[in-house]
Amino acid sequence: MTLSGYSPSSGMGDQSRHSGMPYDSPFATQGRMWTPMQVRYLMNTCKFYYLMNPLINAATTKMAMYPITEIIVQDADKEVRHFYEDYFTNSMDLHTHLIEAGLDYNVYGNMFSSIMFPFIKYLECKRCGHKVQAKSTRFDYSGGAFSLNCKKCGNYGEANAEDVYIKNPQGIRIVRWNPADFQISHNEVTGDTIYRWTMPSLLRHDIVVGKHSVVSKTPQDFLASVRDNEPLLFNENRLFHMKRPSISSKTLGRAWGVPMILPVIEDVYYLQVLRKAQEQIASEHLVPLRVLFPQGTSQGDAPYTMMNLTDWKDQIQEELTKYRRDRNYIPVLPVPVGNQTIAGEGRALLLHQEIRAVNEQIVAGMGVPVEFVFGGLSYSGTSVSMRMLENVMLNYRQEHLRYMRWIVQQVSGYMGWPSSTLKLRDFRMADDLNRRQYLFNLWQSGLISDQALLEESGFDAAEERENRQNEEKAKFDEQERSLLAQTEAQNKATRLQTLAQRDIQMEMQEETGMPAEEQMPQASGEMMQDQAGSDLTQDSMTPEAEADGNNIQVNLLQYAQQVSSRLMTLEPQARAAALAQVRMEQPAMAAEVVRIMKENSPGEVRNLPEQLPPRRGPETSVI
Repeated sequence: MTLSGYSPSSGMGDQSRHSGMPYDSPFATQGRMWTPMQVRYLMNTCKFYYLMNPLINAATTKMAMYPITEIIVQDADKEVRHFYEDYFTNSMDLHTHLIEAGLDYNVYGNMFSSIMFPFIKYLECKRCGHKVQAKSTRFDYSGGAFSLNCKKCGNYGEANAEDVYIKNPQGIRIVRWNPADFQISHNEVTGDTIYRWTMPSLLRHDIVVGKHSVVSKTPQDFLASVRDNEPLLFNENRLFHMKRPSISSKTLGRAWGVPMILPVIEDVYYLQVLRKAQEQIASEHLVPLRVLFPQGTSQGDAPYTMMNLTDWKDQIQEELTKYRRDRNYIPVLPVPVGNQTIAGEGRALLLHQEIRAVNEQIVAGMGVPVEFVFGGLSYSGTSVSMRMLENVMLNYRQEHLRYMRWIVQQVSGYMGWPSSTLKLRDFRMADDLNRRQYLFNLWQSGLISDQALLEESGFDAAEERENRQNEEKAKFDEQERSLLAQTEAQNKATRLQTLAQRDIQMEMQEETGMPAEEQMPQASGEMMQDQAGSDLTQDSMTPEAEADGNNIQVNLLQYAQQVSSRLMTLEPQARAAALAQVRMEQPAMAAEVVRIMKENSPGEVRNLPEQLPPRRGPETSVI
């Protein structure tokens, strides 16, 4: 297919109304002469520009990579969802393949893809019918026919080849075909499309010479195409063609997509001319040429008339050599030396501004914002260019969603798996903080659901709900374990405190000499608090205390009298310490003991002061 209709230069000459002199067509430029006129050459030219031009490479790569987000599997069955996520992400690396498909889509304007299922090629002996795997046996391939030496019957002759397809998910591959190798025949009336694929010369050569590693793994349909020397006819249902939108024309029609680079091919040619000119300027005019000569005097004397110029040149070269060896060397010459600079004006001739203007024109002609390539692109809710670019990328994502559905149908249909739906995580050009705040306010007002807010933020509502339930359950278990640990620690501390109080009482009884049978049973903290504000009478009794398995009761008044009599026998310091210990442990008992001791010896027992003595103020100080 040729692009003859693409060149408008034919028949477009203009005739001046004044002089009658014909003018050349403005479309007859040098760049148009280098524009490919066939689809195959157009695809190869676009590939060359993508690989060699940094501007086109950056623009097409960013446009292909930026809209591709995380792959999400939508399925009610959790196991099926996790299986597909693991298979398409790890085994098939579908995310990387989508980016590569986008590169073909932008550079060529077309992307051809098909799925190759795993198979085993068997060779069958025509004499005895014995079958062997082609990859594990020696065979000869020539003229489209297999020949082998049968290990069963010993006959060497032609063998039949058969491809047996197996259901091995790890052997399934997605193959992208070079659009330059396709020929498309499209019927505009019926809408039928026929795809013919011409095998690349390198692969054809390996098959013709019978290369074992290639022939044993190549399907029979491809081998038959080489044998018959005809293009391979692809089944329309087994080939996926993704193409960029195109106008209705005789040249491309609806069969081919328009490459992103096609509108700027002439501009790229002009850019290369400018770069080549700048390269020549840089190599010829940046470094100046300095010429030395004997300088005449102001009186008009000419030194070259009185000296041998050959000797003068040798002396100058010798002086320059000495100067290069020693930068502090000072030459002494008999006559002045003049110099003249040739070239060196390259900086003023450089074409930076012209090249920059053409670069921006090329990026704009490809439909990409200039800031998207050179940086500095900012987001705004009213930015028209950003909205337009976002719409372009959303349409681009729709093509990929259609492509992913086709892949799932092909793979699940072949393997017998349940069908599922693949999608890409919601795409946003940038974080619009105003919109996020607006949606948050709507959510607080109860006008939108949690799912709408999460999906706007790029989260999966079902997944986040499940994660939140798991986190709440984990937090509840952690709080329960913490409360149980605190309760156990408090119980342990209470037991240790009870044992410590018992040990203190035993030590006090040993110091005071009280008999063990008169020991006061240990009272709990709640009983002490109940008795602290109550009057001690002869009828006041302690709670029941366990001693040798029997329940006994002790009269507190009688016990206080015994304690006071023991304290009166101690020295004053020991008596005060023992009384302080009793007051700390049993305040009510200590108050009763003090009262009894006052009654028995009013002059010997004094209460501790309850208030601090007054301090002297600054007015009583003596200076």
